[in-house]
Amino acid sequence: MESSVAEMVTAAVRTVDKFSVWRSAFERATRVAVSGGMAFVFLSAADLISATTVWAAPLVAAMAAFLSSVSTRLMGAEYKGSAGSVAFFFALRTAIYVAPPSILVVTIWPAFTSGSLAQALAVGGSAGVLALSGEFAAVALDQGGSVVAQEVRSKAAEEAVLATEGPDQVDTDGSDVSAVQVDAQLAYRYQRARQDAEDEVRSYLPANPRTAKRMVNHISLGIAIAEQRGLFDSPTITRQHLRKWIGISEQWPALATALTAAPERIADLEKAGLPELRRLIDELAPGTLCSDELRLRLKEGVPLGDILPQLVQFELRLTEPPGLRNPSTESEPHG
Repeated sequence: MESSVAEMVTAAVRTVDKFSVWRSAFERATRVAVSGGMAFVFLSAADLISATTVWAAPLVAAMAAFLSSVSTRLMGAEYKGSAGSVAFFFALRTAIYVAPPSILVVTIWPAFTSGSLAQALAVGGSAGVLALSGEFAAVALDQGGSVVAQEVRSKAAEEAVLATEGPDQVDTDGSDVSAVQVDAQLAYRYQRARQDAEDEVRSYLPANPRTAKRMVNHISLGIAIAEQRGLFDSPTITRQHLRKWIGISEQWPALATALTAAPERIADLEKAGLPELRRLIDELAPGTLCSDELRLRLKEGVPLGDILPQLVQFELRLTEPPGLRNPSTESEPHG
């Protein structure tokens, strides 16, 4: 497990948006350079720079970086997590970046007098260079960690869904399942349903791209909701039944409306020959063309004759919240 996580971290760092990482690292390095240089100038003006107080510049720079980071995050720029904790660790890193050049300038560079502009520029510039590489690593690891966390949640959701494929139901009411886990499981169900829908209907998608996209969305969403609500608990109803019905309702809505009102008539359509099929379609949905595509769609795949009444009832309940109780299933009051 540890090796797999390490591999995911390495892959995530390799796949982060390097431009945004470099930009964030450069912005942070600039703040470090300004904080370090201004701290050195301030302490020099106060005549507090000496070999015995060399720690003062990193400390003042860290305080300046902390205030700058807190104010930036509280104003909404790249806000993420606790402003105080993030600013504290940035200030700590700033002190680490400023300390080496500050020590070198004060103790080893006697060519310039204390408080000179050259010393301040040297401290700030050197700290900024150190910060650029350090902050690049910090930002890359942060983004990589987010990618890894998302992949771990997705993998856990996939395993949880596959583990419940017997009843094929997400336990949205269980106290052991967090809201994040529920969302991840539902997202996995939808993505799987969408992939299945695309694979299933690719051969007979409408020519209009917008209509084809709407059909795929309708089928994948319907399957995801059906899984989440346990429609496929019964072995008599499969995803193929739902896909076939949604495909018919998307391409021939008038016929689907008529069949929704009289779902038992679908069996007659599936069994009818071409002349009888034309007559039945004219009767159920006048104006609907009895095309070869419609005839093939009715006859190919799984039959809907015994299943459509249940599918129609399911579609009528799609707009109900998942936790809504069906009054018809409630027990009669006693007494």
